[in-house]
Amino acid sequence: MVRNFNLQKRSSANLLGRWAFLLLMLALIAGSTTPGTAAQQKREERSLYLSVIRPEFFCLGEAKTIRVTPTLEDKEISPGSNRTIFKNGITGIQIKAEILPSKDIATVEPASQWSGSTMLVSSLPDLGLSEATFTVRARKVGTTFLILTAQVPAQYAGGKTSYFGPRGAPPSIEIRVVNCKYRVTAFTTANAHYPNLYSYLMSKAVGVMETKDGALFSGTATADWRAFSFSVRCSHTHTFQPAQAQLRGTFSQNGQQLRVQVIYDPAAFSSQNCASSNSGELLAPSITADVPSSGGSSHHAYSYDWGAMAMAGSYSIYVTPIKSK
Repeated sequence: MVRNFNLQKRSSANLLGRWAFLLLMLALIAGSTTPGTAAQQKREERSLYLSVIRPEFFCLGEAKTIRVTPTLEDKEISPGSNRTIFKNGITGIQIKAEILPSKDIATVEPASQWSGSTMLVSSLPDLGLSEATFTVRARKVGTTFLILTAQVPAQYAGGKTSYFGPRGAPPSIEIRVVNCKYRVTAFTTANAHYPNLYSYLMSKAVGVMETKDGALFSGTATADWRAFSFSVRCSHTHTFQPAQAQLRGTFSQNGQQLRVQVIYDPAAFSSQNCASSNSGELLAPSITADVPSSGGSSHHAYSYDWGAMAMAGSYSIYVTPIKSK
């Protein structure tokens, strides 16, 4: 009986020893891998790119400056955050500029520039002394691209031929040229016929509308209203005060069409009809037309009430682009 008890006691001790050994090994493994995992989660990443300050669009005929800075940036990448630890412009980099594929839409000067040669401070003070400037002139409505080619210096390229830009390729900058100013001329004519009375009402509105964002247009037009009435019994006179109209415009989604709206302000008038006189305001409804963005005209039917008279006629809108000087 004693012998069996000793055997059982030794077996339990051996089992406990094995469990303790396994737990110790697991603790050692966990302790040795934790620092490695944390190190793998945090890394540094270097990027070489061209920082470009450019307008979102170009008005036809105008010239604008594009500022380009070869930039080196180091980031610390970790789960949930990207932190810039170093960022600086690089001087002495030759940057070549070319318009492709449609060179008739815009031109660029000069064809080549060294970063840092202009010594101009841009809106990025830490990069301003390393920038190069190019002038793009918009010559035709449409979209083309500015290709900027700048080779990465050997000390940053690791012995490979690489360029500043996404995935080591020269970046292409969209150049969108639009008409930014239009002259709008609108004509309306309407008449009303009653027994022994004929009335005619016409207007001419002329103005200019412009865009600040390349999409929405606004402006003001002068509106000249005139009216004539005839009857066999007596004479009629109508006098209108100078009036205005508000101009609105929007491009279609593809930029090929332009919708123009002429919104008439109330036009004050006075009338002498036979032995009586009266005054008031003409509340003419707005008129709308769709024309090509290159300019054009549109004609539509038009009807409204002028006092007790139901006027019926038509309107025409003429739109002409104005080239920026």
